[in-house]
Amino acid sequence: MTPLFRIISPFLLLYSGCIFLAAQGAIVVQHAEPRTGRTLLTDSLSMPEENAGYTLVLPEKAAPKAVLVLFHSGRDTTDAGYEMRLYVEAVKRQAAVLYVTTGNRFEFLFDESAYTQLDGYLHKAIVEHGLPADRLLFGGMSLAGTRAMKFAIWCLEGKSAHGIRPKAVAVCDAPLDFVRFWKALDRSKRLQINPIAANEAAWVTAVLERNLDGTPKERPEAYQDYSPHRQRRPCRPAQRHPFPGLYRTRRAMVDGQSRQRLLRHECPRRRSRGQSTPHIRQ
Repeated sequence: MTPLFRIISPFLLLYSGCIFLAAQGAIVVQHAEPRTGRTLLTDSLSMPEENAGYTLVLPEKAAPKAVLVLFHSGRDTTDAGYEMRLYVEAVKRQAAVLYVTTGNRFEFLFDESAYTQLDGYLHKAIVEHGLPADRLLFGGMSLAGTRAMKFAIWCLEGKSAHGIRPKAVAVCDAPLDFVRFWKALDRSKRLQINPIAANEAAWVTAVLERNLDGTPKERPEAYQDYSPHRQRRPCRPAQRHPFPGLYRTRRAMVDGQSRQRLLRHECPRRRSRGQSTPHIRQ
């Protein structure tokens, strides 16, 4: 079967600190700032940082009409991974794809400096490569989706030094209500049904409690303020739900709408004691 995308005669050109990859239908530009530190997760667990910066994938033959901005860690677009190959379809439709990272593989955007860092990278890419600043779509999966939503809210609140405002945001399986998220992790940690899920819950709750100064019981306002969205009323009983046990979400944000106008419907997944909390992705 012919693959969707095949790199023809790849070669690397070094120019002004950026790397250009020649490929069929696309040009890849790397802006990397080396990082050698480690990210502290728990007292006994840390992860090496990755290079901060961005990877930009441009249509080869025409100026891009829109830009898809993704926030997950890792920017090797030659890997046939999950979101990485999204640029294959994007460049066919004359859209650019921009991957941005602070260097922290597990960036929760607790600090204002992380927002300004992403803001600077996005502005640099827009200015240096003539990207349409009025047609930006932010997106991400899992924790990258949380970053996309929080950064979008930050921009729409007028905090971007460069006036960046996304036209839309699309997220998948992203933690948004961190009171509920912490409770699900705490349950997984207590039940110890799945060792992988329990270990993940241990370091995620440790990161949240360290940066938000406690648990949701001790600091409810901190978790509420940090959450991109909070569920304001309980879901209907399962027997009244048209699809019991089905986890459904609908989220949308358009230019100019505030956090309160976020459209979302969510019912918690009803798990048996043999099921575990879904893994968080970078």
